Amino acid sequence: MSLVNPVAPVDVFLTDRGDLATLDNWHNMGYGRVVAFHSPAGALVRAYTLADLFSAPEIDALRTSVSSIWWRKAPAYVRPDQQTLFVTVDGAGRERLFEIETGAYQYCEPRGATRRCRSANDSRQWRGYVDPPPRP
Repeated sequence: MSLVNPVAPVDVFLTDRGDLATLDNWHNMGYGRVVAFHSPAGALVRAYTLADLFSAPEIDALRTSVSSIWWRKAPAYVRPDQQTLFVTVDGAGRERLFEIETGAYQYCEPRGATRRCRSANDSRQWRGYVDPPPRP
């Protein structure tokens, strides 16, 4: 299997079914493909750059260092359902939930007393969070 990370991923997650998810690139977080999903057979399922996940103004507002764009914070983990990868975006309650098998995502944030989520960067249609259907 070949990973899309030019050096090595910063974080690696493996589900009980053998799906693999990687986050960021060693020594240049936030550049290139920052999230990637591989099937149990090793095939690339889907990969995202920051521009796939955030608008240009959102990326410009992120904290940067000499080598990295800090688009996420701890924690990141595979949820107990073994179907979704939870990634904390910031300390303000924003998060991304990725379906590990397909790479589909929801970006969720607090909106008053509710949470609103979107599943695309372009159309930006906000709705309530929806759990992915359980796998057999």
